[in-house]
Amino acid sequence: MAASIAHVRTGGRRVALLLVRRFGLAGVAALGLLATAAVVYGVVTPRVEQRVALADARLRAAARRPAPAEATAATRSDLFAALPTIDSNASDLLSLYAIATARGIPATKAEYRLTPLAGGRYLAYEVRLPVASGYMDLRRFTSEALARLPNMAIDGMRFSRPDAGRDVLDAEIRVVLFYRS
Repeated sequence: MAASIAHVRTGGRRVALLLVRRFGLAGVAALGLLATAAVVYGVVTPRVEQRVALADARLRAAARRPAPAEATAATRSDLFAALPTIDSNASDLLSLYAIATARGIPATKAEYRLTPLAGGRYLAYEVRLPVASGYMDLRRFTSEALARLPNMAIDGMRFSRPDAGRDVLDAEIRVVLFYRS
């Protein structure tokens, strides 16, 4: 048994020496790279092809799904017709302040600006609320306000924390209430 192992070892050395003499060190290295490439091609390539096929199938399925309906002129006119008139502005502001109070956000001051849109057919009532509260309270306030006031959009929010040890944020929330003239 030991003789056969020794024979295999010497036989392997002979083959290696023969390959080095015939192809040189660079040739043997190239053969090693070629063998490695063959293994990678045989093992890795099928897996990659499977992933590509799956991604391709998903892409084709997504392409077959109907695209969202484009907003037509009738849809836009229905949307604008659903906007409340400027007469409801006072009640909208009261709702906005009631939501802030319910969430523990003291909205003691605000800046307002009324801007005509689309040749005066629509109005944008901009409200800038500087407030100080916790992050979750501010998130809940904006979520509830958007849910209860469908004619409202958030124009922007800016947060700062002057003292890193406090949980209270100084925030400026800019909202726009849209109305028909």
